[in-house]
Amino acid sequence: MINQTKSIIFVCYRAPRVDPGVYFNNLSLSLDRALLESDNIIVIGDLNQNMKQLTQSQELVSLCDSFGLSNLIKTETCYKNPNNKTIVDVILSNNPGCFSTKGTLEL
Repeated sequence: MINQTKSIIFVCYRAPRVDPGVYFNNLSLSLDRALLESDNIIVIGDLNQNMKQLTQSQELVSLCDSFGLSNLIKTETCYKNPNNKTIVDVILSNNPGCFSTKGTLEL
């Protein structure tokens, strides 16, 4: 429970070779079912779509729009290419106000 509210947390990984359309369609079906059980949904993981370049992550943007999800991570999370840092790791929530602190840690 978060703030005395029942929450459903999804921990996800989409391998780069997995078709984004199929993956996000299946995730959408799971989110539909989860919303029958709880009003508070959180999706955490590496979805391999760059939220820094929204034109490169249309499937994920569409999913967020459909379920009212906001990405709480605003800084780069992937540094494979120092000249092209990306945000592929996300924390999505349909209730972002329940988080007092959010961000990334540099290790």
